[in-house]
Formats: sequence, structure tokens, C-alpha cells
Amino acid sequence: MPEVDVYAALAHPVRRGLLELLATRPHTAGDLAGRFPCSRTAVVEHLRVLRCAGLVDDDPVGRKRLYQLRPGQLGEVARWAGQLAGIDVGRTAPTRPPGDAHGDADRAGVTAELTLAAAPAAVWRALTDPVELARWWITNDVADRVGHRFHLGAEPGRTPCEVIVCEPPSRFAFRMEPGWTVDWRLQPSGAGTRLLLAHGGFDLHRPEDRTTYIGLAQYWQRARLPRLAALLETTGPGRHPTDGELRAGPGRD
Repeated sequence: MPEVDVYAALAHPVRRGLLELLATRPHTAGDLAGRFPCSRTAVVEHLRVLRCAGLVDDDPVGRKRLYQLRPGQLGEVARWAGQLAGIDVGRTAPTRPPGDAHGDADRAGVTAELTLAAAPAAVWRALTDPVELARWWITNDVADRVGHRFHLGAEPGRTPCEVIVCEPPSRFAFRMEPGWTVDWRLQPSGAGTRLLLAHGGFDLHRPEDRTTYIGLAQYWQRARLPRLAALLETTGPGRHPTDGELRAGPGRD
């Protein structure tokens, strides 16, 4: 299996741009670096992620490496995206940024919900504690206070974010570049928690937003939320799950 989830690899606009260029012909990292507003080191790291996802091959040519597209792994994405090829931007459900009464009405988002076998306080920690969040999602320096600025991901390619709603233990939302929002709502459900996610702010008139939006539901439902559920199900009082327990849980990447 690929080391990196295909949908996760496609989530970054630079990586999608790299694939578009590699679809025309093979390139060296130096060739590709001149096409993007980031360092050559950052481009090489993005290429590494694409290679780990099975989307790119690299072959040594003298002292350089030549990168080329591996389209096979895109088959599943293409089949799934084909079902959405008829999206009508005007009819896509609009969302507004959380807490922003004057948000752009012509923006789209995806929603998801699941019931977790953990109390709201435990789910809150999994969403707002940087160590817990990194266990099931991504490296970060999040904090649960309004106005806190943080980043998702590691260098290079970190995504700047800002907390815009913090109502423990019931609602946590943040804005991330380029203007998208992630809004978590927690509701008690018996001995567990009903978790609702709204990931919105996508301008479907922009190719970058539209491409990310197409793969977003699969990214959350298949790659991330099952891992969150596995984390909470295997975490007893006073202990953390092992990496093996997480890999054995649903939604293995």
C-alpha cells in the first residue's frame, strides 16, 4: 500500500500543480522549482510526498533525478471524481465562515458526523491538544483560545491557521489559508459524543478550491475520522494508544 493517502497527497495546491506539469513530460526538481513560489527544498519535499503516495516515480539521470507521473494511483480518484463531474456551482450548498455573518454566500463545504465512544471532554482534547491532534491528523501547534495563530503540517508547506471560535467543550473552529474553515461541534450522546464537522469556505469558481473540494469528503470519511475514532476507542484512562493499535484500527492510511 502507498505510504501516504492519495487524497491527503492531493490536498495541497503545489502538489496538484506538480502533477499537472508531470502529466506533460518528466521533469527534474530544478525544472519544477522555478514554476512555484517556494524553495527548491519545499518542491523536493512535495515530490517526496507524491512518491510516497504512489503518484510519482523518480529515476537517476547522471547527478540529477528525473520525476515522472504514475497515473495508476489516480484511477480511484478519477472514478470517484467522475461521479461529481456534473457539479453545478450555483446549486452547491453554500456555507459561511463560522461566526462571520457577512461571509460569502457563494462558497461551498462538506459536512460529516460520527458518534465517538468517548466523553465530550476527551474528544475536545483530541481536537485542541497539539499532541493528541497530531496522533490522528497532522503536526500542529494548536491551542484552544480565540485568536491563537498556529500552523498545520511541518516545514515546508505548513498551512497558517487562526482560531475563530472556542466554546469548550462544545464548539471549536479555525480559519486556514486560503480562506477555508474547519468547524467542530460536539454534542453528548449517551456515554459518548456526537461529533459534527463542517469544512467550508471553498470558492468553486477557483480551480484550486474546486479540486480540493472534490476530494475532501473522501479525505475526512476514509482517512482522518476513522483514525480519530480508533484513537479514542483505544485510549483508556491515563494511557495513549500505541502506533500499532492505531494502524490496526479502521481507516488505515
